[in-house]
Amino acid sequence: MEAQTLSVVECGWCDQPNRAGESTHCKFCSGPLPAPAGQKLAEKPSTAPRVLPEGYLKKRLKEDKTILMGKIFVFGFFWAIIFPIIGYFIWKNAEKKIKLQVKALQDGDAVEGQIADVYRDTTITVNGRNPWALVYAFETNSGQLLEGTISSWDRSLTMRSPGDKTWVVYVPLQPEVNSIWPPIKK
Repeated sequence: MEAQTLSVVECGWCDQPNRAGESTHCKFCSGPLPAPAGQKLAEKPSTAPRVLPEGYLKKRLKEDKTILMGKIFVFGFFWAIIFPIIGYFIWKNAEKKIKLQVKALQDGDAVEGQIADVYRDTTITVNGRNPWALVYAFETNSGQLLEGTISSWDRSLTMRSPGDKTWVVYVPLQPEVNSIWPPIKK
């Protein structure tokens, strides 16, 4: 009998590698992990408000490239007038988007969604590589059909297929603010 090899999935909460299928939670931060590709849908997110792994918001704010760019404009060109103003608005707008997404993870309604597409995003190239894009669709509790897209460098996305089920959390009054549960490493 041949031993089954387990793929590695990077935790969307702390970015640490975990062997898919060994546990439903990250061995480093205890955050929930997605179900291995092709397997039954993972456990539904708990009711809101959810407690997210410690440091998740701080990590997202620290690693965001748009926030970094805004800060460079503000502090790198402090002697100019227009660059710090532009940089400040870039910085604060990116910060607001991240905080809204975290709000969806903490306080959002959870619904079952499905993966619509997974493809290599050739509109972004870094060091000759392209990230993967995952498109998901879901229906809000009020019947509104929505789509979301996540871009990630995590190759485990290639194991996902259109039609696979996933959990989606969204802010009821702003359903365009949504996220896959658990989040995927950016």
